Amino acid sequence: MNCERIILVMVRLSIRSFPPHKRRCITARLRDELKKLRPSDSLVESGFIAYDEKTRRTRIKTTRFLSRKLGLADMLPSEEIHRCADRINDMLYPELIDVRIDTGDAVAENYQREVGGQSCMTGDRYLVKLYADNDDRYSQLVMTLGDNSARAMVVKTDEGYIYMDRIYSDSDILIKKMVEYADSRDWLRYGADTPDLTVSELVYEDGCVPYQDTFEWGCIRDGRLTLSTAVQDDYYDYFPLDQTDGYLKMFRCTCCGNHLNCDEVCEFDGDYYCSFCFSSVVGICPHCGDCMLLTTSKKVDGTSVCEDCYKCLPLCKDCGEPAMPAKGREDEVVLCQDCAEHYICCVCGQWVGDIAYNDRRCADCAFDHTRAVLQTGWHKYAGIQC
Repeated sequence: MNCERIILVMVRLSIRSFPPHKRRCITARLRDELKKLRPSDSLVESGFIAYDEKTRRTRIKTTRFLSRKLGLADMLPSEEIHRCADRINDMLYPELIDVRIDTGDAVAENYQREVGGQSCMTGDRYLVKLYADNDDRYSQLVMTLGDNSARAMVVKTDEGYIYMDRIYSDSDILIKKMVEYADSRDWLRYGADTPDLTVSELVYEDGCVPYQDTFEWGCIRDGRLTLSTAVQDDYYDYFPLDQTDGYLKMFRCTCCGNHLNCDEVCEFDGDYYCSFCFSSVVGICPHCGDCMLLTTSKKVDGTSVCEDCYKCLPLCKDCGEPAMPAKGREDEVVLCQDCAEHYICCVCGQWVGDIAYNDRRCADCAFDHTRAVLQTGWHKYAGIQC
């Protein structure tokens, strides 16, 4: 089948959902255009179409040939044009798909060059340093055809399997070829049924661990990283690998049990808390200003204080219990809140300092009270108490 025939067949496949009369019109126009352009495969480079341009022979990428020279950009979305170009290239250059397996720093370079498309790891090569530091366990399968490419991480698991992770590509042809490549070698692959898999004893640096499509759980064992497709029996040692910044989400809130990012952790006394739980279990001692665990704090006059301050607080002169000195009166006689009520004037609310006055009144209020009694008559005040 020559190039002109291949292009016509593949374009008709792309417009098969169009109404019959529209398909006939497009097919007729394409035949006329192809007859004038006389397209053929490029003998110089795969993924190109050679054609007649006025008085000379030139070449252009297959996708652009379909979009510009045949005018498909006005009829089909760009995604469908790319798929059509893939099918044409696959038939014109079946043996020219470049296949390679990269390891080490070449993997990081592929991400920077956006092989297989842009990634959340593009832009910072250290985000995939885990792959370079463990090149005995990680490699990357790459296929290219013309200006199209595909990539997938390949992992050697503890169980003895070779596993091909998720394929990234905009080319349906290359995705198909990657799957065929993995199946021909009896690899396990993303999207197929697989047993639980583990990759252990990995050298790692926090901040250099890439996002994981399949190995979604991790734990630290003797300073080495273990990745797994499922949480193992010792559940509380595992944390999800769902970050795109390279950092491990390996903290768990002591109270609610939720996993935390490094920037979400509130630490106190060797335990980790989320911000919500931290505010409910940790407080500030009003006496010394240090943080304290509310569950172990002591209540004094309705206020929580830390254990150290509780031991150092002065004792109430009346009942002998620890008491918080009132602000501004630290040098005066210390009274607990309950006992202090007996030293407050029931009329004006001022500090009495002495309960010798009648009916818990300060000297001024007691004098006013006595004068009112004398002027009005005792009988009107009998039995009245504040």
